[in-house]
Amino acid sequence: MFFEADTKQIEQLSSVQLVELLKRLLLAECRLVDIPLRATTVPLQITVADGGEDGRAEWRGGLGSTDFFPSRFCVFQSKAQNLTETSITSEVLKKPKEGAAKLNAAISQALTKRGAYVVFCSQGFGGQKIDRLRKAVVAAIRRGKRNPSHLKAIEIYDANRIANWVNTHPPVALWLAWLKRGRSLVGFQSHEAWGREDEITNIPWINDEKPRFSSNNIFNVEREPQGSKTELWNFNQAAGNALEHLAKDKAVLRISGPSGFGKSRFVFELFNRQGLLSDELDRSAVIYADLGIVGDEVGKLALEIADSGAPAILVVDDCPDDLHITLAGITRRAGSRLRLVTIDVETKVQDSLVIRLEPASDETIGSIVRAVAPKLSDSDSRYIQELAKGFPKMAVLAARQKGVGRQTITSAEEALNRVLWGKRQRIGEAQKSLEILSLFEWVGLTGQVAGEGKFVAERLGGITQDTFVEHIKSFSSRGVVLKRGDYIQVAPIPLAASLGANRLALLPTNSLVDFFLDATGILRNSLLRRMRWLDTSPKAKAFAQSLVAANCLGNLATINTNSGAEHIDHLVHVDPDLVMITIQRVLGACPSNAPFWTGQPARVVVPMPHG
Repeated sequence: MFFEADTKQIEQLSSVQLVELLKRLLLAECRLVDIPLRATTVPLQITVADGGEDGRAEWRGGLGSTDFFPSRFCVFQSKAQNLTETSITSEVLKKPKEGAAKLNAAISQALTKRGAYVVFCSQGFGGQKIDRLRKAVVAAIRRGKRNPSHLKAIEIYDANRIANWVNTHPPVALWLAWLKRGRSLVGFQSHEAWGREDEITNIPWINDEKPRFSSNNIFNVEREPQGSKTELWNFNQAAGNALEHLAKDKAVLRISGPSGFGKSRFVFELFNRQGLLSDELDRSAVIYADLGIVGDEVGKLALEIADSGAPAILVVDDCPDDLHITLAGITRRAGSRLRLVTIDVETKVQDSLVIRLEPASDETIGSIVRAVAPKLSDSDSRYIQELAKGFPKMAVLAARQKGVGRQTITSAEEALNRVLWGKRQRIGEAQKSLEILSLFEWVGLTGQVAGEGKFVAERLGGITQDTFVEHIKSFSSRGVVLKRGDYIQVAPIPLAASLGANRLALLPTNSLVDFFLDATGILRNSLLRRMRWLDTSPKAKAFAQSLVAANCLGNLATINTNSGAEHIDHLVHVDPDLVMITIQRVLGACPSNAPFWTGQPARVVVPMPHG
């Protein structure tokens, strides 16, 4: 077995850990034999008076017993200590301060209901000692003036028996291995261990009820936002439908969405809900696997769990379609109780429930920013919303950098390849096309403005319009290309700035200046608006210096127009000192008695750049 418990692991458990293990085993056993979940109770406050009971399983109808539930009514008492006949007698037969000794409430109820009394002990015993302990319980019941034959069973589950029980439930065995070894096995993690990742531990989960989950199975859902062509679920709707789907054995769920949208966090929170006992059961059944760590082992584990008939939920992150199809086939094998959740950026799978994450709303991004960096100002928060463009990951990066744009863009470079390519083979010409598009805020790609894309592709890329469009559209499923009518944009801004800087470094400054002078006013402004995010690039500053030359923009005739003033205004964000010197030069060349503005005046605004 991948995760095999042994006696030593059980013997090392504290009192609290032993009760937690009992709880997981009771829930898992109920799932295994289809006993209603309300049948089990395990109070974890073990320091309070419990009447001799640490756990209970009770149900009506169906099976009369299971391999580890001797009766339809079972009382469990947990003991993380070595038991003797004397100590177990004192547990069963309680001596009050005054009066005769009485049987504890738990065993009294088990006798009344003709159920079973099970001692759940962390120590390992031989067969003879177990017999002696059982006889001590029988004697104590008689001393309490009750008939021990009214119990269907008296069982002593020692460390050996408990280890055997654990090994029938792989998720419980994995949790125990993580608990005692302090690490995951072969990269597989329990939900609890998964929850210790930095991005889960240190970044609060935001559930603001904004719809951002689309699905191949949405019916009769009120459409939000108004006018949207795609019906969306909010988190509670998505989680409710996903968990309802996963309630059945052999269920397969596929989660997709761009890198940085929060797919893995969504699945973690899916099983982190606290409302119902079924939530707790699902959480304890989770086995999480990052494919980049576990590799080929995930298929072997899936096959082992499926053929064992043990109930489990296998979550596989970064899982491509071909592996998903293989794992789904294993999940649906005869006798399998496995359920499968796979996560990846893009998918063509449609034979199971597929939930896709869409861009987060500005309100959600703002909530993330406030949670990560509560001291940031409202203006900084709005600035980060502009940077993030619906990417929660970018919002976190920016918030951790206190809204400093340059540092956020540098941080984004680290995630560039993962966001764009993931496991796909990198295509140089496709990335070149995306880098060129990243130099602009918006570019017309189709319809009446398709000429913009053609001009950009041919002049800056040396490629045809059709090739350019094909490459750009190939990134749509990665979530980095936004479409607004016939116009298209690379987002989020930190990613676009990194890509734009890469392309800018390869372009001769004079070719970009020539492009600018030949471009339409719309394309010029689009280019300059994106340049504001490239203020650390030497090429961007060289470009700005060429533009403010006296024979280009840096003369009175050009600045004294709306378009010229607007161009100069954009360049403030690239090199404010250069723009100031240029304006002073132009103004200084004017005669003191000459009117400065002619015709309709233009206004040059020189703000301080952000970040």
